[in-house]
Amino acid sequence: MLSPGFTSGKMKTLFHLIEQVNERLLTYLDLKPDIATGQTLETQNLCRRFTLDNVALSAFGIDGQSFENDESDFMKLATSFIAPGTFALSMLQTFPLASRLISLKVIPKKVEEALIQIVSDVLDHRNKSDIVANDFLQFISELGEKHQLNYAEITGHAATFFEDGYETSALVISYVLFNLSRHPEIQQRLRSEILHTEKTSVTGKITYEHLGTMSYLNACIYESMRLCPVLEHFTRVCKRPYTYKTANESPAHLKRMTVKIDVGTVCIIPFGGFCHDRHYFEDPKEYKPERFLNDNSSIKNVFHPFGGGHRICLGQRFGIMQVRMGVIQIIKNFQVSLSSQTKLPFEFLPWTILNKVKHGVWLIYKKIQY
Repeated sequence: MLSPGFTSGKMKTLFHLIEQVNERLLTYLDLKPDIATGQTLETQNLCRRFTLDNVALSAFGIDGQSFENDESDFMKLATSFIAPGTFALSMLQTFPLASRLISLKVIPKKVEEALIQIVSDVLDHRNKSDIVANDFLQFISELGEKHQLNYAEITGHAATFFEDGYETSALVISYVLFNLSRHPEIQQRLRSEILHTEKTSVTGKITYEHLGTMSYLNACIYESMRLCPVLEHFTRVCKRPYTYKTANESPAHLKRMTVKIDVGTVCIIPFGGFCHDRHYFEDPKEYKPERFLNDNSSIKNVFHPFGGGHRICLGQRFGIMQVRMGVIQIIKNFQVSLSSQTKLPFEFLPWTILNKVKHGVWLIYKKIQY
């Protein structure tokens, strides 16, 4: 049902909404008092403002006001949506049957009711005013009419953007900027690609079609997702009896084995472990975007930042689109360097399935004058 809402064509319509948020991001940074000489900012929080406004505009049809108001209602709602559910979500994934028995609830009731109210208010206004918008909420609304979904069900589908487009995307952007801050030569090469793409564009600016063709941008993002994975693992549930057997052509370091997997078994795929395995990535602790500039089949076999198979992340196109646009906007306009306030090596927050840095990712943003 939802797949048609995440096609390239649909993403192209959402691209213009993210462009609006990109301008808010630039304005927000430009207004910082020390931005001309170097403004130190906690980058995870900065990126959350950006992705949250994207989610608010694209999935709920409202202005999230994340840049204008540190305590905006939608920001509070998003925090309440994400924060308490991470441990419960981990339990649901790892022990699905046990979780049903004890009735674990991922989303607080008050948050659920508030989101339903937002969606119902927006859709009622659109219906009364005969407004047809080019956003994901409009797609879900039309889907609701076709499949007779109520407002709670429509809200449930819209709320998946919190997983696909808010916290995970914000962390990805923050890690990309962190890695670029430590490698100014890579940052400059990426900036040159951005400026060249703009210069050669017919419109004078980067379009949706350009995003997929900017090879060094994509290499920088994917290498950061490898070096600093947001998720250490993803899970799959076995739906039919299956026997896993090590393939004959498998690498020599793998143990030869045959394993029977029963129906209902939760299988954990250690994505983060693969990303840091020297058998697949030479110098795995080094940030080398060049790894992703070549067609390397061994990388494709182990690198699955959005999961894989039939349950691959449905919102990956939206997520990677806003990551690309956020990185482009910042790297084009600002020189980013590492602040001494960033504590290395990173410590991560416990009781969460996402790799959130405990003490923050502090970077210095200095406005570039062209």
